[in-house]
Amino acid sequence: MNELQLQKRLQKLLSEPSRVWITESGKQLQVLSPGRINPYEGPDFTNFGVLLDGKIVTGEVEFHKNSSDWLSHNHSINQLYKNVFLHIVCCNDVVLNGDFETLVISENEIEATIIDENVDKDEILNQILDLQHYALVRILRKSAEIMPLLNNHDIKEALRIATFNFLDNYRQRRRRPVYDNKNFNDILDNLDNSLIIPFLNKIKNNEVFDIFLSLVDIMKSKISNEGAALRRELVLNVVLPLSICLADDAARVSLLTWFWSTPTLNIYGNLTRHFPHIEQKYLWQQQGMLEYLRCKGNAEEFPPNPLSQYKFEEVLDFYSVGLSRNK
Repeated sequence: MNELQLQKRLQKLLSEPSRVWITESGKQLQVLSPGRINPYEGPDFTNFGVLLDGKIVTGEVEFHKNSSDWLSHNHSINQLYKNVFLHIVCCNDVVLNGDFETLVISENEIEATIIDENVDKDEILNQILDLQHYALVRILRKSAEIMPLLNNHDIKEALRIATFNFLDNYRQRRRRPVYDNKNFNDILDNLDNSLIIPFLNKIKNNEVFDIFLSLVDIMKSKISNEGAALRRELVLNVVLPLSICLADDAARVSLLTWFWSTPTLNIYGNLTRHFPHIEQKYLWQQQGMLEYLRCKGNAEEFPPNPLSQYKFEEVLDFYSVGLSRNK
C-alpha cells in the first residue's frame, strides 16, 4: 500500500477512543481525536488529541514505516515538524531523541483495517472523526469554565454555583420548559444530600474506587424530582468537568473512559436533522455534534481547529499543546 492508503487505515484504526496503546517509553496512550490527514507539506496528521498517562495533549503527528525515515526525510531539521508530539511507526529501527513519543503499530494491523473507498462514505467518516475532535473541545471548554470556581470556592460551593449556572442556561434555551423555578430550586437544595458530593470528595482525595460504576449510580439516582435526561445533562456539563479538574492522572483516565464509552439514553431529533448519516450511539457523539453546531453557529465558515480559539493550557494543568508541559 502507498503512504496515503496506510494513513487512511491508520486513522480509522486509531478512531476508537477506548483502546489503550503503550508508547515505546511505557506510557499509556488513548487517542481522543485522530485528527485530519494533512495533504500538504508537513506532518501527516493535524488536530490530533490523545490522553497520555492521564494528560490531554493535542498537536501534530507524523507516520512512517520506519523510525529512521524521520532522519532520511530530514524532519529533524525541518521547522514544519518541530511541533510533532507523536511519531507512529511500523518498525522502530532507530531510537530517536526527538521531543516526541513513539508508538509502534504493525503494518499488518494497519493494512487489515477496513475502510470504505466510496467518496461519500469517506466524507461521513471525516465527519465522525471531526465530531471526536469537537467532543474533546467541549469537555476541555467545560472544564476550563469550571476551574476558576474550584480555585475560589470549596467543592460544595463550586458545585452549587456551576449547577445554578447550568440550570439557568437550561431554562433559557428551552422554549417550552418542563421544569419551573421550584423544580430547579429543589435540585439546588438537595445537592448536598446527593451522591455527587461524596463522589467529588473521593476524586479530590485521590481515593481508589470504581469511578465508572459511581458515575452510573449518579446517572440513575434522582437529586430531587428531575428526569433522567436533565440529570444526564447535569452530569455531562457540571459533574464530569468538576471531576476532571479535581482528578489525578489515574482518575482522569477513568473519567474520560466513561465519557467515551457510555451509550446515549435517547436520540435528539435536532441532531438527526443536522447529522442524518451519523449514529447517536454514545454520549461523546452527541456532545461532539452539539459543540460542532455551537462553533459553527450561523457563520458560513469557522476555524477548522476550534482549539485554536482557546488557551486551555493557561487554565488547565492537565492539558498541553505538544509535550512541552510533559517533559
